Amino acid sequence: MCDIDYFKTINDTFGHDVGDQAIKEVGHTILNNIRVGDVACRYGGDEFLIVFTTDRIDVIDARLKKIAEEINKGINLPCFNITLSVGIAFNESGEVIESLITKADSALYASKENGRNQITYYGEPKKAQEPVKIMKVI
Repeated sequence: MCDIDYFKTINDTFGHDVGDQAIKEVGHTILNNIRVGDVACRYGGDEFLIVFTTDRIDVIDARLKKIAEEINKGINLPCFNITLSVGIAFNESGEVIESLITKADSALYASKENGRNQITYYGEPKKAQEPVKIMKVI
Protein backbone atom coordinates (compact mmCIF):
# COMPACT_ATOMS: atom_id res chain seq x y z
CA MET A 1 0.00 0.00 0.00
CA CYS A 2 1.34 3.44 -0.81
CA ASP A 3 0.18 6.99 -0.82
CA ILE A 4 1.36 10.38 -1.95
CA ASP A 5 3.25 12.27 0.74
CA TYR A 6 1.78 15.64 1.73
CA PHE A 7 -1.10 15.27 -0.71
CA LYS A 8 -3.25 17.72 1.24
CA THR A 9 -0.49 20.31 0.78
CA ILE A 10 -0.58 19.72 -2.99
CA ASN A 11 -4.35 20.31 -3.04
CA ASP A 12 -4.14 23.33 -0.74
CA THR A 13 -1.21 24.93 -2.58
CA PHE A 14 -1.94 24.15 -6.23
CA GLY A 15 -5.67 23.33 -6.22
CA HIS A 16 -7.70 20.16 -6.62
CA ASP A 17 -7.23 20.00 -10.39
CA VAL A 18 -3.47 19.71 -9.89
CA GLY A 19 -4.03 17.18 -7.09
CA ASP A 20 -6.26 15.11 -9.38
CA GLN A 21 -3.61 15.25 -12.10
CA ALA A 22 -0.93 14.14 -9.61
CA ILE A 23 -3.08 11.12 -8.63
CA LYS A 24 -3.55 10.20 -12.31
CA GLU A 25 0.14 10.52 -13.09
CA VAL A 26 1.19 8.50 -10.04
CA GLY A 27 -1.34 5.82 -10.99
CA HIS A 28 -0.06 5.66 -14.57
CA THR A 29 3.54 5.54 -13.35
CA ILE A 30 2.75 2.63 -11.03
CA LEU A 31 0.92 0.72 -13.78
CA ASN A 32 3.75 1.30 -16.25
CA ASN A 33 6.38 -0.01 -13.83
CA ILE A 34 4.95 -3.21 -12.40
CA ARG A 35 5.60 -6.66 -13.83
CA VAL A 36 3.21 -8.77 -15.85
CA GLY A 37 1.08 -10.61 -13.30
CA ASP A 38 1.31 -7.90 -10.64
CA VAL A 39 -1.83 -5.89 -9.95
CA ALA A 40 -2.22 -2.23 -9.00
CA CYS A 41 -5.22 -0.05 -8.31
CA ARG A 42 -6.23 3.18 -6.65
CA TYR A 43 -7.47 2.19 -3.22
CA GLY A 44 -8.99 5.52 -2.26
CA GLY A 45 -8.05 9.17 -2.07
CA ASP A 46 -4.33 9.30 -2.74
CA GLU A 47 -3.72 5.67 -1.74
CA PHE A 48 -2.72 2.91 -4.14
CA LEU A 49 -2.62 -0.83 -3.62
CA ILE A 50 -0.04 -2.96 -5.43
CA VAL A 51 -0.16 -6.75 -5.28
CA PHE A 52 3.20 -8.27 -6.16
CA THR A 53 3.16 -11.90 -7.22
CA THR A 54 6.48 -12.56 -5.54
CA ASP A 55 7.77 -12.52 -1.98
CA ARG A 56 11.34 -11.73 -3.07
CA ILE A 57 12.35 -8.51 -1.37
CA ASP A 58 14.93 -7.68 -4.04
CA VAL A 59 12.28 -7.80 -6.78
CA ILE A 60 9.78 -5.76 -4.76
CA ASP A 61 12.41 -3.17 -3.79
CA ALA A 62 13.59 -2.88 -7.40
CA ARG A 63 10.05 -2.27 -8.68
CA LEU A 64 9.30 0.29 -5.97
CA LYS A 65 12.59 2.11 -6.54
CA LYS A 66 11.87 2.24 -10.27
CA ILE A 67 8.41 3.67 -9.56
CA ALA A 68 9.95 6.25 -7.22
CA GLU A 69 12.57 7.26 -9.81
CA GLU A 70 9.93 7.67 -12.50
CA ILE A 71 7.74 9.76 -10.19
CA ASN A 72 10.70 11.94 -9.20
CA LYS A 73 11.72 12.68 -12.76
CA GLY A 74 8.32 12.68 -14.41
CA ILE A 75 5.88 14.41 -12.09
CA ASN A 76 7.02 17.88 -11.16
CA LEU A 77 5.10 20.68 -9.56
CA PRO A 78 6.57 24.14 -9.01
CA CYS A 79 8.68 23.99 -5.82
CA PHE A 80 7.28 20.56 -4.86
CA ASN A 81 8.59 17.05 -5.46
CA ILE A 82 6.11 14.20 -5.24
CA THR A 83 7.21 11.27 -3.09
CA LEU A 84 5.50 8.13 -1.80
CA SER A 85 5.33 6.40 1.54
CA VAL A 86 4.96 2.63 1.27
CA GLY A 87 3.84 -0.16 3.60
CA ILE A 88 4.37 -3.80 2.67
CA ALA A 89 2.86 -6.92 4.20
CA PHE A 90 3.43 -10.50 3.11
CA ASN A 91 0.53 -12.90 2.72
CA GLU A 92 0.43 -15.63 5.33
CA SER A 93 -1.10 -18.98 4.43
CA GLY A 94 -4.87 -18.76 4.80
CA GLU A 95 -4.84 -15.04 5.57
CA VAL A 96 -7.85 -13.03 4.42
CA ILE A 97 -7.28 -9.97 2.26
CA GLU A 98 -8.69 -7.59 4.88
CA SER A 99 -6.02 -8.69 7.35
CA LEU A 100 -3.27 -8.25 4.78
CA ILE A 101 -4.49 -4.75 3.88
CA THR A 102 -4.65 -3.82 7.59
CA LYS A 103 -1.03 -4.93 8.03
CA ALA A 104 0.12 -3.05 4.92
CA ASP A 105 -1.75 0.05 6.13
CA SER A 106 -0.05 -0.24 9.52
CA ALA A 107 3.35 -0.40 7.81
CA LEU A 108 2.38 2.57 5.62
CA TYR A 109 1.50 4.55 8.74
CA ALA A 110 4.93 3.67 10.19
CA SER A 111 6.59 5.01 7.01
CA LYS A 112 4.76 8.29 7.49
CA GLU A 113 5.55 8.44 11.20
CA ASN A 114 9.25 7.83 10.49
CA GLY A 115 9.60 10.72 8.05
CA ARG A 116 7.74 9.64 4.89
CA ASN A 117 9.34 8.88 1.53
CA GLN A 118 10.24 5.31 2.49
CA ILE A 119 9.23 1.64 2.55
CA THR A 120 8.34 -0.08 5.81
CA TYR A 121 7.74 -3.82 6.02
CA TYR A 122 5.19 -5.34 8.39
CA GLY A 123 6.61 -8.32 10.26
CA GLU A 124 8.69 -10.68 8.12
CA PRO A 125 11.20 -10.53 6.62
CA LYS A 126 13.31 -9.79 9.67
CA LYS A 127 16.08 -8.11 7.69
CA ALA A 128 13.69 -5.44 6.45
CA GLN A 129 12.41 -4.10 9.75
CA GLU A 130 14.10 -0.74 9.36
CA PRO A 131 12.53 1.74 6.93
CA VAL A 132 14.23 1.78 3.54
CA LYS A 133 14.69 5.20 1.92
CA ILE A 134 13.65 4.96 -1.72
CA MET A 135 13.35 8.50 -2.99
CA LYS A 136 15.32 11.70 -2.91
CA VAL A 137 13.88 14.73 -1.18
CA ILE A 138 14.81 18.17 -2.43
